[in-house]
Amino acid sequence: MQSLLFTFTRVLQFAEKALSHELLVAKDNLSAEYYIALARLSMMRKQYGKAKDNLELASSLNNEVRPSCGMFVAFAEGPVSCC
Repeated sequence: MQSLLFTFTRVLQFAEKALSHELLVAKDNLSAEYYIALARLSMMRKQYGKAKDNLELASSLNNEVRPSCGMFVAFAEGPVSCC
């Protein structure tokens, strides 16, 4: 069980680093997909207020969000075509 918790912690750290990299690369041109990924990370950390704020930001953007090979399949209602 402790090994699983350690692995989950490492996954969260990796996701945070990946999103930080995206933030640096995209600068002021962040996509809705970025905010959705950030919301998912917040939900995994049980930071539901932050998750809600990020989902609101994502929904306010006019960008088309296309699932990235199953990344958002968990949130989809019905069939999803990826790649």
